[in-house]
Amino acid sequence: MNRILTLDPDAADPAATVRTVIGDLPDNRLHDNRHPLSSFVFDDDGALLVNVGAPSDRCVDDRGRPRTTASGACADSAETAQVRRHAYLGNGRWAEAGTVFASGLRNSIALVRHSSGTILQGENSVDLTTPDHPYDEINVLRPGGHYGWPYCVDLATPLPGWSAARARCGQRDRPAGPAAAARGAAGPDLLRRGDVPRTARPAADELARLSPGCRSDRCGGNRRAGSAADRHGRALRHLSARLAALSRRRAQRARQGADARLG
Repeated sequence: MNRILTLDPDAADPAATVRTVIGDLPDNRLHDNRHPLSSFVFDDDGALLVNVGAPSDRCVDDRGRPRTTASGACADSAETAQVRRHAYLGNGRWAEAGTVFASGLRNSIALVRHSSGTILQGENSVDLTTPDHPYDEINVLRPGGHYGWPYCVDLATPLPGWSAARARCGQRDRPAGPAAAARGAAGPDLLRRGDVPRTARPAADELARLSPGCRSDRCGGNRRAGSAADRHGRALRHLSARLAALSRRRAQRARQGADARLG
């Protein structure tokens, strides 16, 4: 998990053609295999955009206090919780030393590039005690953007351990929409295409398809990429309306499950 490799599958001896494209990436020395480097995509100029997952859940110590640098930032955020960009050098070679493309991303469980150039990311959010909070996110990434981890979730809510002053949620990039945290649901919620820019909708559809039904660090979670709609199928734009609609859907699924057991 600390290397990206290349090989020629059509060679007489494919194993002999294996070589490292980018090495020395974070591996299990950084964390206990919770956030593997599961995703990378090619940008339009051939550069590699590579997920580097965070080594912790919320960047806090055993007492729930933030682990910070002298400037007050999360101690893990300098090298991890980001998507890194490795420039293409030509002749099948990429720069070993990458730059930060976007940060504040706990773990990019899926990355998609649309032909328009839009980069979308499925954000694997933190673990709290409630089964339906916080929501995972669909983010439209921009160079230099910061998408909240470990400070903020659900568009504007500071995480436990981080004060509002330190979190500065209003200065973070807002996601295209919250994704449903549907644990134990009968099936996946679908990403509503109206929740993302029109040019990015094909990529968003692909992102929803790629996002795994099992959280990378706790497979009992079953968080699904999704969003909320009203009873007519129209996408709900306001967060409170989204949360209310998702709560109604969970209650309806629970009633359906109870009816099925009684039947």
